[in-house]
Amino acid sequence: MLPLYKALFADLQRGKGLEGFEYLDGHYLLSLDGTGYFSSTKVHCPQCGEKHHRNGTTTYYHQMLGAVLVHPDHSEVFPLAPEPILKQDGARKNDCERNAAKRLLADLRRAHPHLKLIVVEDALASNAPHIRQLQELNLRFILGAKPSDHTHLFAWVAATPETREVEFTDAKGVRHRFRYLNGAPLNESNFDLEVNFLEYWEHTPDGKVTHFSWVTDFTIDDSNLMTLMRGARARWKVENETFNTLENQGYHFEHNFGHGNNNLSTVLMHLMMLAFLIDQIQQRGCRLFQAALTAAQSKTRLWRKLRARFDLCLIPDWDTLYRSIIQPPLLPLPPDTS
Repeated sequence: MLPLYKALFADLQRGKGLEGFEYLDGHYLLSLDGTGYFSSTKVHCPQCGEKHHRNGTTTYYHQMLGAVLVHPDHSEVFPLAPEPILKQDGARKNDCERNAAKRLLADLRRAHPHLKLIVVEDALASNAPHIRQLQELNLRFILGAKPSDHTHLFAWVAATPETREVEFTDAKGVRHRFRYLNGAPLNESNFDLEVNFLEYWEHTPDGKVTHFSWVTDFTIDDSNLMTLMRGARARWKVENETFNTLENQGYHFEHNFGHGNNNLSTVLMHLMMLAFLIDQIQQRGCRLFQAALTAAQSKTRLWRKLRARFDLCLIPDWDTLYRSIIQPPLLPLPPDTS
């Protein structure tokens, strides 16, 4: 499956679909997160993860770690090859996102050795082994960091005189407050591993306060605070624009289409992700697809209309198919001869 993702990505690059998608210093934002694609209390295989419940029942499941190019100013997302989270051959313990990330990032760098990427992830990723792998693979990063997981880091930032605070209010009345420090030790156990720390509070006019904190390898200064913050928060697009779209906009990703005896469930997951990637490429660069989506008013309606055309007409090509949705033809009904 990996060559298919690479071939589609190459087509996207050749078609200049990634123009304007670069975010910071020529880098693209790559958001990583996990999700499930199969679950059953009966059907299972040796590669299934297992969740044992207190009532004695067991849920068998398959998950994957997704890797998606995102941008805070664009609605499209472009998935690279995901990594299945499967129990490895002969293993008794479930596989996990950390192990899957090791495999995914190594495969990613082999497939795209020169692609400039900023990996954005949640707080589970801000650990020393993962950061060292990112550095070894020449991948930049902005990773979530929670006070409960990094007590030493937060105490270091609070006690260091070089820690800087910046605050301003924008034209919409939103108050942005930052605190940052470059060159802080990640934790006591990895004192030699220095990261740059960024903390952010958003105060909206209605009184709502939102708080985030991250570690990054980008040098932080007053000029790039908003850029780093917006790039970090674009991580949610892997959930909102990818997984939620697959589950709620006609792809039925959450539906168990089949498990099979060996790898069918994983193959179906890849086929759906490839279909989603093709649709995202069309949404980015195909004017006919864009016009058809606008005419249909939603992706769910567009998929329904596409299927209906095949039931009614002989479709010679994609152009005709999309134009039939943009300007629906009037199909004469046969006369009543009863």
